[in-house]
Amino acid sequence: MSRKNTAQLLQRDVSDVDIEALLAPIDFADWKTAHARLLELSTTDARQKALTATLPMLLAALQESASPDSSLLNLERFIKSVPDPVRTLEFLADNPRAIEILVKLFVNSQFLTEILLRNPDYLERLTQHKRIADFKSRDDFRHEAEQALATAADSQQKFKTLRTYQHWELLRISACDNFGLLDLKSVTVQLSLLADAIVQTALSIVSTDLDVNVDEFVVLAFGKLGGEELNYSSDIDLVFVSRDDSSRYWEVGQRLIRGLTDSVSGSFLYRVDMRLRPWGNSGPLVTTADSFVDYLANNAELWEKQALLKARPIAGTLSIGFEFLNRADHLLFEASVDAVRENVRTMKAKIESGLKKKGRNSAKSNPVKDQSATSSSSLSFYSSATAAKTGTYAASAHSTASSAWLILTSFEPMNFGNSPPPTCYCEKSNTLFNCSTTSRSTLCPKMNENSPTWHAV
Repeated sequence: MSRKNTAQLLQRDVSDVDIEALLAPIDFADWKTAHARLLELSTTDARQKALTATLPMLLAALQESASPDSSLLNLERFIKSVPDPVRTLEFLADNPRAIEILVKLFVNSQFLTEILLRNPDYLERLTQHKRIADFKSRDDFRHEAEQALATAADSQQKFKTLRTYQHWELLRISACDNFGLLDLKSVTVQLSLLADAIVQTALSIVSTDLDVNVDEFVVLAFGKLGGEELNYSSDIDLVFVSRDDSSRYWEVGQRLIRGLTDSVSGSFLYRVDMRLRPWGNSGPLVTTADSFVDYLANNAELWEKQALLKARPIAGTLSIGFEFLNRADHLLFEASVDAVRENVRTMKAKIESGLKKKGRNSAKSNPVKDQSATSSSSLSFYSSATAAKTGTYAASAHSTASSAWLILTSFEPMNFGNSPPPTCYCEKSNTLFNCSTTSRSTLCPKMNENSPTWHAV
């Protein structure tokens, strides 16, 4: 669409028929509202001139968008959030990549969109950052966070600055994700290493503020963070462990949770879940390593032991965490194969039942959560069962993500009788797929219907 044609969209005397025709290539659910938003963005002569130069590239980006209506709405919100809308529109006209970043971000994550709306200056940083795709280590993130805090006067200001740093890094990683500069595994690892550094930095702020030595204290990460599978808005599952006298660190733990979760102007670092500690919400906030091992040996449910398969130390004195995990290893693999399988089936069924009650069991309501070929929950349960059966996670593999395909190939086929299970894995093609309605040979050409290489998930 030429600039001359698109300019008509900003003129108030153009007929509805012409406007609809001009917007027809874009799959707007409501073209009249879309047009009204464009007019709202060009309320002055200077804005109209700047938007006219931007419009061809903007419409091209919206044409490729999965949700052009919401993208345009968020663009309107973004322009209204900046101090100088004309300058921003001129910047977009001169930087087509910035338009692409905005539209993709608006579609893919409302969480990240809100971060950008609170920090509109980040857009220019994203387009001008020469090392945007750098893969950073945990120490890199930690060093940068500490540098950012150097001028902060007190703990409150330090946490505010830490949130600002985290939000920038989330947007940087997202931009790399959206433009294919980092693959999925690299993205989840970067998000996880960032969280490691944020938790360690937050612990340093708290321990300094309280004047408490944390040499005998460690923070263990479980779940997605423990497995280095974090996404942009994941909760983080943490457990606090001390070498001895856990009561010394109760206030440290409380302040650490508060620092990570407190919302200031709608902004926070992470939602923290502490329910995986011994005895769950009823247990002490900090437990000693000895007490934790005793709990695993005498009171823990099988699923609690399986949760430890992804545990890894991320903050405090890491050696205490590794010592504890080494002591606990032999307790994680005592159950029989049948008990492991039954436990996995039961827990998976409970989660799916909970999703169903919330209306999240169908592709229509939430395709990401659908129990299909892309079901991360199925894969997670499957790898947990495999590890518990074979001891794959023993020794140094506690941080191995559940998406590690090597774990999957050693699992024996489950017996579902004559009915195919809802989700299967093929070790020959390295693929998960839904096999409830289609034959396995059709879905996976590298195998035949009677091949022993398919496994139920």
